[in-house]
Parts: sequence; structure tokens; C-alpha cells
Amino acid sequence: MGVRKSEVTSPVAQKVEQGRPSTTNPSPGNSGGSGPTYGSANQPNYGQPPVVMQGNSGPGFGTIFGGALAGSVVGNMINGGGSHGGGTTVINNGTPGGGAVSSNVAGAGPAGGFDNGPGGSSFSQPKKEYTVWSFIADVFGFVIVIALLLGVAWLFYKGFKMVNVYVKRERGVGPSQPFNPTQKFWEIQKAFAAADVDKLTVLLGPDLVDEATANIAPNTITLSKVSHEVVLSNPREFSIHYTFEDNGEKVDQVFHYELHEGAWKLNGIETV
Repeated sequence: MGVRKSEVTSPVAQKVEQGRPSTTNPSPGNSGGSGPTYGSANQPNYGQPPVVMQGNSGPGFGTIFGGALAGSVVGNMINGGGSHGGGTTVINNGTPGGGAVSSNVAGAGPAGGFDNGPGGSSFSQPKKEYTVWSFIADVFGFVIVIALLLGVAWLFYKGFKMVNVYVKRERGVGPSQPFNPTQKFWEIQKAFAAADVDKLTVLLGPDLVDEATANIAPNTITLSKVSHEVVLSNPREFSIHYTFEDNGEKVDQVFHYELHEGAWKLNGIETV
């Protein structure tokens, strides 16, 4: 109805047609055989896990304990197991009197890194020196952490801004839009449903008002799930692609608004 703009509607119609599901039947395959057969990959061959024998064939607890005890005795004999108090007893038979002289060799003091305490000797680790390079490394790590936190905050901000712009665009709010497309859509639909010719005369342009208001009668609005997309915008023309459902059936229409006497009026409707 009203004005028609093929240069605007044709691309929208092509886009809508591409988005609709195809109704063509798939071509039948060869009846004499099935589809291609693909060989399955070779299954890996894993060896059997070792079998743990249960029974009397293995060494018993006594044998293991005896072996450990014998090893401990031999180790003590080699390392001088007769030492007492953390020192080493040396027997010297070469003295003039023929007597045995025993002396205890104490462990190294703090200079040697050992500490002879009641429980034995222990080695103390030297304290690591905190240098200028360590300080620079700490500062560099701190800067990296701050940069990562700022990056995450920036991503959250950009995401919030994108969502906000999307919501405003869906609501029809934006600097490039002369009015709210969704609000204008419902205003016109409610005027049609109420058969309000006086209001429609204000909302509709000269090329549409007579055709749209002829033999109009009140009816019930059955539209839902309205969304829109701007397909043309200039100082005197504003075309919107509306998508909505009418009693569960999807409908795509392009509304052509035009500026007449300082007011934006609907001057054409094309169904695609």
C-alpha cells in the first residue's frame, strides 16, 4: 500500500528469502549401494599389567626385616658405628707407652656449616641476598598484574557499552533515528485496531491515508515479537524492516516513513 521503493525492499526480500528454510527435497542416492565406508582406526594394543603373586613364594616379613637389620649393622660398621656424642673415637697404638689414646674429633663449627647439637649435626642454608635486580623484578611483576586488571576492567566496560547500544537500538533510541520505530509501529497498529480514522489521518502520509482508512473496522491486535532494522535513513526518508508474528505466523514488512509538513508519517507498506 502507498509508495513502493524497490531499491530498498528488494535487498530486504532477498535477505528474508535466504533466511527461510528450504522446501526442496534432497536428491535420492544410488539405490544399489550404501554410502562410503570408512575404515576404523587400529586399536592400540596394551600389554597385560604385571601380576602380583599372592602366597608364600615371596619374601616374608622376617626376611625383609632381617635384611634391613643386616644392612644397618654393616652401614654402622663402615661409618664407625661406635661413635658417641656426635664425635669420632680414634685408637692410637703408636704411643711410646703402648697405651691406647682416644680422642674425640668434634664436628666443624659454624664456619664449616655444621651445628653439633644434642640430636646430631645439621647444615644451615645461607640467607639469599635481596638485590636491586630482585626489586626491579618485583616491580615489573606488580606492573604486569595491574595491567591485567585494567585490561579485564576495560573488556567489561566495552561489553557493557555494546549491550547498552544494542538495547537502545532495539528500542529505537539513537542519534541517527528521528523517532522510536517500535513505539511508532504500535501507535499505528493500535489506531488501526480502534479504527480511529482521525488519528490515522495524522499518522499516515498522503499516498497511504485514503487506501488504508477505506472501509476500516475495529479489530483485535494479534501481533507479537516485534523487532526492527533500519534499511534507509536520510533527512526526508526513513524505512524500517519490521519482523513480527501474527497469530503465530511470521510476517516481514517494510514501512516507508516520509517527512511531510515537518512530521514523520507512514506513507507506504510493503510485505516481503
